This record gives sequence, C-alpha cells and structure tokens, in this order.
Amino acid sequence: MAKKAAKLSAGQRERVQWLHEQLQAGRYPNASDLVEHFQISATTAYKDIKQFKVLFDPPLGYDAEHNGFFYEEPGFELPTVEGSPGIEARSSVKTATAQATGATGAAVARRKPAAASGMTSVKVKARSSVSRKPKREKCLSTSELVSILAAEQLKEQYATSPFAEAIESAYRKLTSMVDGVVSVDHESAQRILKLDLAPFPSLDLTIFDALARAIDERESVVLKYFSGQKATVTDKPCDPYHILHYKDNWYLVAWCHEKQDYRDFLMNRILSVEYPNLRFIPDASFDLEKHKQNSQLFQGIEKPVQVVAEFDKFAAHWIRLRPVHPTQKIVERSDGSLELSFEVHSYENLLRWILSFGEHARVLSPPDLQERVQKTIGRMNYLYNRF
Repeated sequence: MAKKAAKLSAGQRERVQWLHEQLQAGRYPNASDLVEHFQISATTAYKDIKQFKVLFDPPLGYDAEHNGFFYEEPGFELPTVEGSPGIEARSSVKTATAQATGATGAAVARRKPAAASGMTSVKVKARSSVSRKPKREKCLSTSELVSILAAEQLKEQYATSPFAEAIESAYRKLTSMVDGVVSVDHESAQRILKLDLAPFPSLDLTIFDALARAIDERESVVLKYFSGQKATVTDKPCDPYHILHYKDNWYLVAWCHEKQDYRDFLMNRILSVEYPNLRFIPDASFDLEKHKQNSQLFQGIEKPVQVVAEFDKFAAHWIRLRPVHPTQKIVERSDGSLELSFEVHSYENLLRWILSFGEHARVLSPPDLQERVQKTIGRMNYLYNRF
C-alpha cells in the first residue's frame, strides 16, 4: 500500500541536503555536526536524521572509528522534486523484473507514484539489485536514557567551564555509540528529566592535565600552592597519587615531601606545576578509602557521633521519601512527626542540611551540635535585624 507523501520544511530541506552532500563527500557526518553547522539543538538534529531515514530510506551505515555515517551505496541520490519547494518522500518501493536486457533475476527499482491531483511527481534513481531489510530501531532502557540525557545536560550547563571541550568530546563519543542504532525522543525525555547541577568550580585545565600525566607516569612534582590561611604562595614538592572530586571541588591527594605524610591540595589553589625530573615508586599499601577516613578534609570527628533530630509533620514527609543515611533509625510519632537518628563523622554538611528545613526541624542531640545551630541562627538573626 502506498505511503502518504510527507514534506520537509524549508529548514529541514536545507539540513537534509547538507547532510546528503557530506555523506556523498565521505565526511562521516553525525548529529553533532548538524548542531555545530546550523546552530540547532541536539533534539532538532536527531529529528532531522530520523526524518531523513524514514522519508528516503538511504543506505546508511555507521563507522565507529570516524564517529559518523556513510553511504553503503556511494551512488545514492536524493529524490528530485519537480514544481514544488518542498522535498517529498517516495510513496512506494516496487520490484521490477529485468526484461529488456535479457538479464536473469530481479532488480530493485523505485518507480514514480501514480499521478494524483495536487501531488508532485518524484524522480528517483534505480537502486542496487540487492534488497536491504529495514533496520529495526532499538529502544533505550530507562537507565540508559537517563545517562544520555544527563550527559547532554552536563554538556550544556558546563559549556563555559574549563572542561567544556573535554565534555563535548566525551559526549560525541557517547552519542556516536547509539547514532543509527537506537532512537531517542529527546524533546519528550527532557520534559521528564532535569538535572540541577552545581556551578563548575574554577579550575585550570592545563594544571589538571599536568597532574593527571604526572600520576600516570609516576613523576614527582613541585606545586606553586596558594595557602588560604596564610595568604602566601609556597613550593610544595610532592608525589601525586590521586585526583579526587569532593563537595563540588577538585583535590590532589599526594605524598608531601615536607610533611612526610599524605595531604589533600585544593586544585584551584595550585598556580603552576613543575617537574624536577624525579620518579617515585607508589606505596603499594596506599588505600584511598582509608586515606579519606583519616584525612581532616573528609572527617572532622575522630569517632562517629550519634545525631538525633526531630521533624514536624511537614518535614517528616520528605524524610520518609528516601533514606538519609546508611545508619539511620526512624521513630514515628502519633501526630505525624518523626524522630531521626544516625551516626556521622563531620558536622559540616549536617549543619547546612538541618538548617535547610528551617523551623520544621530541631536537633535534640548531641549538645555541641545544638549549640552550633543556635549560634548560626543567632548570627542570621543579627544580620537581618541590625538595620
């Protein structure tokens, strides 16, 4: 049964024509190239490629090495349209038997659709004698879809960050693995998922790359490091072990030659990296998780402390929605409020978290945490009432 002819908009027609020319020239175009060339959204680019496949059934293949599409049949031409500004798809594909030349077998050819009132005829060149089965599009699982969308939103939000180019490159590699294989409705999915990402920390990417190389090649370095407490710049000879992201900041975990111990250096305070041409042998007993347990950066309290807080009926609803802490225990109250207890090693994040509930939460114990909350509220009260 003949398919109803479908038109492309003027913008789509221009982009499809450009895509076709890139394919003919063997440049391996993909969705990212459409985005870059026409300054359109990724959603529009994916729609264009999908329309291109549906309307014209091009012999597309995908080359992972070149990260783009190519024509499996180099002689393929787009249908040409007579008397209409819009490109129309073929209405049917039929098989014609080769008779005039006396050849045996069947040749697959596209024919003009029957003339109809108001319908423009389409001229299409004959295709290869080998018919191709239409490829069945695969669907992404929910978790895979979230990963793709998260990567896309990460790319867009951090477009002006030091990692913009690296994120864009990683995103292209990620999407190239699914281009032509899976179908994603980005526009609908973006209505479902929205990531609230923190602003990207200030960071010199050249320093990041230099330290990553030093870690990989086991090379000692000398850091020009700005001390926040003393407001001075000092040299820090060290052996770099690990780059770590924590609380929206990047840190270098390294063996400090001066302190003869492992230290955590805030990356955006490293002004430069020098190489003294010294190699080091990493300590085989070093364990990052054990280091985090002992480091002042990650643990402000030597022994775990039990915290008990009460939440009124309004806040209790949010506490029940998802677990707050692995050690948590909840005691429900008859009035709809609840009591939450858990063990922590640091008050820093906890203090901000408790205060985020405003008047709907109150710390019951320990006393020193109660005191910190009271002092913080007192300072806030002073700031708002001194004028």
